[in-house]
Amino acid sequence: WSSDVYSSDLKFVIRNNNPGDETVRIFDTLGQEVYSEKLKSGTISFMHPSGVYYVEVSEGENVFMQKLVIE
Repeated sequence: WSSDVYSSDLKFVIRNNNPGDETVRIFDTLGQEVYSEKLKSGTISFMHPSGVYYVEVSEGENVFMQKLVIE
């Protein structure tokens, strides 16, 4: 997914062939973790104030990070 702008009531889906192996962590611009969950399903609900966040999805040694902007 891309770093688009979203509303504060955000729900997104992470697709993978081996669901349940991923960990999702979300950080604010100060680097503080504001969300962390080991995925049981591919859907995440994230409701936080407007701002810039960084979403990290990890599976084993593979790590993907993406900027997230919420208006």
